[in-house]
Amino acid sequence: MAKVTSLSYRKRQENDDPFIIKTSLSLMKEMFKQSVGIGLTEDIIRQQIRANETVMIIERNNKPIGFYMYTVFPSGEMYLSSLILVPHVQNQGIGTEVVHHIISEARKINVQKIIGHVQISNENALTFWKKNKFRVIGRPIHGSVEIQRSL
Repeated sequence: MAKVTSLSYRKRQENDDPFIIKTSLSLMKEMFKQSVGIGLTEDIIRQQIRANETVMIIERNNKPIGFYMYTVFPSGEMYLSSLILVPHVQNQGIGTEVVHHIISEARKINVQKIIGHVQISNENALTFWKKNKFRVIGRPIHGSVEIQRSL
């Protein structure tokens, strides 16, 4: 697949938090409640931001269009806790381009496997990750399934 657009990536700064919170709440609030049984809140999102080793902002034309969060463990696994794009850029191949970027960066730091979780009610996300060669591992637990891709 040819590059869809010129994307840039940068580490999150504190002034990015309102974008991350607003985007997360608008896209994931109901899905989170359906899967987990509790509502997604600003506090939960802030906890996620703090809990992850790295939070990256995805930009196009110097404007944020999404973000992803991950932590790398000494075992060589990367736990990708979030990849979210704003609605007006979805279904344009940008998500796949971001996944290729994440994989490329992961290989540079000797990550051997990327793992994550997808809420079972998020069928579009499950389809997306499978299309990008991630496998569903095991059965649903607490409303989500584990996904992984070996590098």
